[in-house]
Amino acid sequence: MFSKDDFIGDNKLKICCMVMNLIGKQPLTRFSQLLNKEKRIFNEKLNEYIHQLPEEWENKIATDFELMCNDEIFNENFNPEKFMVFEA
Repeated sequence: MFSKDDFIGDNKLKICCMVMNLIGKQPLTRFSQLLNKEKRIFNEKLNEYIHQLPEEWENKIATDFELMCNDEIFNENFNPEKFMVFEA
């Protein structure tokens, strides 16, 4: 079962990107860039996503993240200037 201790590193980044996408933001948008209302919506969607994770959550997160990347980022309209790099 997914726990608070699992919400770190790559897991946290992947889930946050997917939730940003769910609320209509660019996947790599930082939480600090959201308006207060958007932060509340983000937190609601985050909790919904986490609570629906199955026992074998690692595969679910990896699959969801890959699908989101292929559909929303690396598609025929890909424009690297639209995405902010966190680390290089």
